[in-house]
Amino acid sequence: MNPGSVKVFAEWLPKGGFFIWGQWKNDTKWSQLHPTELKLRLFAWHRSSFYGTLIKELTPDNRSGIYLSPWMALGLFAEPVQATTMEWLWSEEITNLREIAPVIKQALVEGRWRPDFDKWQQGQRGWRLDWPDDLKALADIPYLSTWTDQIIDELIKQNEDIIQAWDELAGTYPLLQSGHHRTVSFAGEEDWLEAIGWQVDDTPFRTCLQLVEPLDDNIWQLNILLQDKKDQNRLVKWDAVTEGLASCKDGEVPADWAAHRRRVERDIEKWKIIVPWLADCKNYPEERGRIRSKLSEAEAWEFLNADSIKLVAAGYTVLLPKWWQEVQKLKPKLKMKTRSSVGSWRERCLGVEQLLQFDWKLAVGDLELSEEEFRRLAKEKRRLMYIRGQWIILDPAFLQQVLRVVKSKKTFSLGEALQTYLLSPEDEQGSVSEETDRQSDAVTFEVELNEQLSRMVEQLRSLSTVPVEDDFASFHGTLRNYQRMGSSWLLFLRRFGLGGCLADDMGLGKTVQWIAYLLKVKENNLAEDKPHTPSLLICPTSVMGNWQKELARFAPGLNIYLHYGPQRKKGQDFQSAIAGADLVITTYGLAHLDEEDLCSAEWDCICLDEAQNIKNAYTKQSSAVRRLKGSHRVALTGTPVENRLTELWSIMDFLNPGYLGSLGDFKRRFVSVIERKREAQDIQRVQRLIGPFLLRRVKSDPAIELALPEKQERKEYIP
Repeated sequence: MNPGSVKVFAEWLPKGGFFIWGQWKNDTKWSQLHPTELKLRLFAWHRSSFYGTLIKELTPDNRSGIYLSPWMALGLFAEPVQATTMEWLWSEEITNLREIAPVIKQALVEGRWRPDFDKWQQGQRGWRLDWPDDLKALADIPYLSTWTDQIIDELIKQNEDIIQAWDELAGTYPLLQSGHHRTVSFAGEEDWLEAIGWQVDDTPFRTCLQLVEPLDDNIWQLNILLQDKKDQNRLVKWDAVTEGLASCKDGEVPADWAAHRRRVERDIEKWKIIVPWLADCKNYPEERGRIRSKLSEAEAWEFLNADSIKLVAAGYTVLLPKWWQEVQKLKPKLKMKTRSSVGSWRERCLGVEQLLQFDWKLAVGDLELSEEEFRRLAKEKRRLMYIRGQWIILDPAFLQQVLRVVKSKKTFSLGEALQTYLLSPEDEQGSVSEETDRQSDAVTFEVELNEQLSRMVEQLRSLSTVPVEDDFASFHGTLRNYQRMGSSWLLFLRRFGLGGCLADDMGLGKTVQWIAYLLKVKENNLAEDKPHTPSLLICPTSVMGNWQKELARFAPGLNIYLHYGPQRKKGQDFQSAIAGADLVITTYGLAHLDEEDLCSAEWDCICLDEAQNIKNAYTKQSSAVRRLKGSHRVALTGTPVENRLTELWSIMDFLNPGYLGSLGDFKRRFVSVIERKREAQDIQRVQRLIGPFLLRRVKSDPAIELALPEKQERKEYIP
């Protein structure tokens, strides 16, 4: 077929690309041109489509034609048709497209295209061309923007080099990717193109905001500064009233800066988008139309804590007071400071249940607020405060938590103070912290011990600091150094009403150490003219004889009463029998059977030998022993824990009632955690808690080994 004339029509498809069809004229009659004929004649010169054979044919609405992608259509419309053996006629649509296509192609070659800001704001990726002024009227074709956008997308997908370059650009400037429009605001397209790196910002300065703290009043100042990009120390103040350069901190204002006034205006507009309330000047009518320069304390807090972060995230420099960064790190801590006591602790301290006098303080860095001060601040509900020459941050919600803690802690015992101190992994100068809540914003609760208590706790934690008693004149024998230390340790605990467990290895003389302690207590009581009160020793029946022998040998001057056997005294006779005794000896079994008589007496010292006999806290004899009343309590055992950790609680609860809480609390806080996790740090917590009240030495200790005598053997014959 050799048609004389061919007329070509084009239709933009909703999904992109063009539907092209043609008609040919033979004499005076126009007929539809077959798609194959059309594409082979139109693209006879087109190598990449294999001269038209690869072009897809379409038949929409009973019309036969071909489909051209956006890029293929550009090639058709921008170049003259090579087939000159016939006359080519173009529809009005194609005539307009052929006029604008060369402009599009030239713009692509010259790089006069850019990302589409409007589409990016809609969460899409798009492109647009920069049209010459004389061709902007042609740009009114409805689908022109979509066509050029798809042309560029098609080019990117077809060329691996372009794909790689695009990926690198998108990686450097993530804002090019869709989805970021929801989190970033821009004053306009120019601002956005600079942010994505498409357009170079040649401004010699950065526009900054500076927040200045008030001097006399509570008004904070917000200044606009221009910072030299080459010299960050050069700052020029922007006059918001005249909207011009005001002054330079160092030297004269650079002459070329005034030409970049538009940059400052754009940045200010963007600030208003990021922080809208900066443009709200209803309380400051003189600033209407400008960005705020005066902030209240509440507004300054909002700017410091939140809005400055938004501005920095948008790429701006915000100059804040030097103290702000450090103040943010300061976590307010509630302190319970124990008051210094008048008089001797020897007279005052009555064990772990002794109530302490204390004052509440709130520490913020080096600043310490009294209870009266932080209660007043809680009522004012302020966040930023300038107190005694120092800025501090106090969250009103935190202060309410503080007040709740203060209200709940009306009393505080010595045992609570010791436990809090000892459980702290890092204590400083007698201060420890205790979290009252597991949440991140919990109140930090500290105990700060006075000088006397602090010194006492340090001695409790370090045996070498315990004062050693040199004079055991009433003791008939010679004490070895470690035995003298053991007796002195018991005497030291007695001064503070604290019970102790002497848990030395078998054979190191626990019996001897307690006898020496008992004799020294009697001496001190006589010297201080205290009323006579007997001590009580509870031991297994099997060792009663040995105790009698040891007491007769090392303390012959002690008056001993043996409460044992079927003829033992009861009731008033028991009271009369023990009245003149220095020491009463009985057994664990009788501690339960004669509980009423034993509990009716006030004992000086109650000592449990082989204290593991009360390891089961639920037995009647354990309960009976813990109900005994005495000024001091001592436990002697070589095995404070045999099988389970709860055995330790039973002994410690006898020594210092209530110190470890109830058995249920102890299981919940320690036993279940250790048995479940078996982590060293959990075991160490228990060790820190009981360490000051448990003294254990073994024969292999170097200091002990050197002090041990030669082994003595004695034969005992069984009749």
